[in-house]
Amino acid sequence: MLEAAAVVGLVALVVFALAMFLMGRSGSQREPVGSGHWRATHYEADGVTRIVVQKVSATGVNLLDEHVVAELHRDDADFDSRFLEAMSTARQRQSVFEAEEG
Repeated sequence: MLEAAAVVGLVALVVFALAMFLMGRSGSQREPVGSGHWRATHYEADGVTRIVVQKVSATGVNLLDEHVVAELHRDDADFDSRFLEAMSTARQRQSVFEAEEG
């Protein structure tokens, strides 16, 4: 009985060590969550233009974070001036976020 418990414990230890090795290996291939850069951009969704500051991965493929600066409807009479003002604000926030990170 004692031998069976020792074998089960040894198998569990080997499985645990293998799992930790594989998790550590795959983690070294991924980017850290905080790495990336900020960008000021805009996009249209559901008839609304959103001006945002996004944090994207170093490769530019993955969106890590997004802050909405403004939402504008295309039929807004002051769309152009409000859009330019919102983009200016987004660029300022981008600078602040970059300065905070460092």
